[in-house]
Amino acid sequence: MKKTIFGIFLVVILITSFIAPTYAVTPVESGYDVSVYKSIYDVNPVDLTLPKPLKVTLPNSQDFGVVVVDTKTKEAQAVETIENTRVNTPKAYFATATAVKGEPSNFVDGDPKTVAEFDIDQDEGSAEIQLSFDQELTSSALILELDDHVAPPYTTAIEAREGDRWVTVLAEEFTYDTYITFPAKTAKAWRVKFKHSQPLRIREITLQDDKLSVEKSGTEVFWLGKPGVTYQIYADAAVYKPVKTGELGNLLGNPDDIITATLGPKQTNQAYKDPDSDFDGIPNFRDNCVNLANEKQEDLDNNKRGDACEDHDKDGVIDAVDNCPQDPNANQQDTDGDKIGDVCDTEESRPTEKMPWLPWVGMGGAAIVVIGVIVATLKKDKK
Repeated sequence: MKKTIFGIFLVVILITSFIAPTYAVTPVESGYDVSVYKSIYDVNPVDLTLPKPLKVTLPNSQDFGVVVVDTKTKEAQAVETIENTRVNTPKAYFATATAVKGEPSNFVDGDPKTVAEFDIDQDEGSAEIQLSFDQELTSSALILELDDHVAPPYTTAIEAREGDRWVTVLAEEFTYDTYITFPAKTAKAWRVKFKHSQPLRIREITLQDDKLSVEKSGTEVFWLGKPGVTYQIYADAAVYKPVKTGELGNLLGNPDDIITATLGPKQTNQAYKDPDSDFDGIPNFRDNCVNLANEKQEDLDNNKRGDACEDHDKDGVIDAVDNCPQDPNANQQDTDGDKIGDVCDTEESRPTEKMPWLPWVGMGGAAIVVIGVIVATLKKDKK
């Protein structure tokens, strides 16, 4: 018997020794998700003998951050970014716009602290704004600076004024982006049209001035470069995803130490996937509830917002989690725990609610038992 047990034990050890290495070679998470970035830039090599802060300038705003990667180890580097997109841009004036919450001029006032919103309840997801400039502007890119936690429009169209008519610069295109490029055009008046399935809150709408150099109008990215190491930058993220990096040093402390690097041509990230923030199988640009799973995409009032993320009874609780979606009940009281709020529960499931006389029967029965015990005790004492 002992030999049999020892033999089984030995077999288990041998099997474990073969399996263990399989787990040992499982790759460790890189600390970042490349599928959310649309673009890749190679950083041209810099000859370094000691670690030095490196700087490159991307041509557009990076609302959801960038990742600088060591091309050999694939590790993400700690970075510092500075937005610099409003230098000497010709003054833009708001001309007309569809329904807007707030001041439409906030779209073009150059102040990222001010925000205005295209009112999806009134424009039904089709927004339009017309801008005019104090001088002709040659542009080939539209830059949107969105408020926090706001999805970009899913289509964009751009027109320019030519004499007495509007001409198409960019036909309606599936963009879902904050940096939209088009063939260069020169004009003083421009018209931009958006389709959006979520409230569209924008800090700034900027038409890029092509006469400005990239160094004066883009996003500056800083990180600590090391000798013999080359880097890539993942940019133009569709959504924000946290990135694990090491400690960020004081890269900007001594400007004279900073070395300006250059970028190779912009490349399309083949690993990019249209984001699906709520994992319901519907990409954000087509999802009528971006942050709440609703695979069926039900929209009974046809307002381009899914019923799941609306609050039809106006009680401050969205329908997806409201236990009485058609009756206001902010406290969500559900006495019988059947996931139907008391306000709209037509058939309570507690026995005492179905049979209101039951507690009295119980109390009566208990009284009879108590009286019986007392009587029995008295009889026993008497004997």
